[in-house]
Amino acid sequence: MTSVMGPVGGGGPVGTDGSLRDAAEEADVHVVVGVDASKNARRALAWAMDLAEQSGGDLRVVTVVPLPSATSPWSIWSMLREISADERLAVHRQASAVVAEVVAGRERPLVASVVVEVHIGEAAHVLIDTVGADDHLVVGTRGSGPVQRALLGSVSSKVVHLAHCPVTVVPLGAGVNTWRGPVVVGADGSSDSQRALRYGAQRATQAAVPLQVLHAWSLFEVPAPPSPPGVTPPLETYEAIVRERLTRQVLAALGADTGAELVLRHSPPAPALVAASGGATEVVVGSRGRGGLPGLVLGSVSTQLLHHAGCPVTVVRTPST
Repeated sequence: MTSVMGPVGGGGPVGTDGSLRDAAEEADVHVVVGVDASKNARRALAWAMDLAEQSGGDLRVVTVVPLPSATSPWSIWSMLREISADERLAVHRQASAVVAEVVAGRERPLVASVVVEVHIGEAAHVLIDTVGADDHLVVGTRGSGPVQRALLGSVSSKVVHLAHCPVTVVPLGAGVNTWRGPVVVGADGSSDSQRALRYGAQRATQAAVPLQVLHAWSLFEVPAPPSPPGVTPPLETYEAIVRERLTRQVLAALGADTGAELVLRHSPPAPALVAASGGATEVVVGSRGRGGLPGLVLGSVSTQLLHHAGCPVTVVRTPST
């Protein structure tokens, strides 16, 4: 992919292909954020700036010039030739102006290194190809394209399903500065959930906020405790069994008592997580839970949460999913 890269505000060394480059491009781990002209993209950019600072990484701001539909490789090559270096530089300046605007609106100066990139192609595939397994991808719920009527735009939906790194989807609604609650992790004992627990604990430490582990449960998943014939144990007895099991799962994932708050909800998981998102800094979930089928890339709970959450949602998957 042809790209135009450089530090915010222009300048920087010029590569042999004529693109601007910056030292931050050489870092091992990046926070990558997709940016377009939408307000939601600016919210995603602001959140990504905080993430880069908190994690000690650099920030790669990626904007994409879409290609019109083409019927042959020759017509695609012709269109690429028609997108001149001056046009790519103009898009780079526009994206840099968006970055400068968001930086100016921050409560404190930005200390993370920033690189602005302009790519040509299909936005979701460009973003997926840009990140590595150890990177972190941030997108808005939806952008400024024709799919903006959807609750979850086509780009954000594709990257959540296909990217092999943690993906955070930042929703519409209140500004980033209003998200000050705990990091909430949805836990169900699955391998993806255990990975989400470890990631959520790291994020809570980075953001200096409490860690809350939420498990939604039902009576059908709990073995019946011993009781005299004809006597039904109270709900509290079942809940004690669930809490003990959750405690073991948290200890297995984190290796020590982290001081995490364990929250049990006797309800379906998606509504419980959506409700918790209203007061959270971030909700972290695995891509699939215990009920997920092997052929599914994203579970139903994660999908529902992405459509309805009131705070940024991070989806974490195991390397094999």
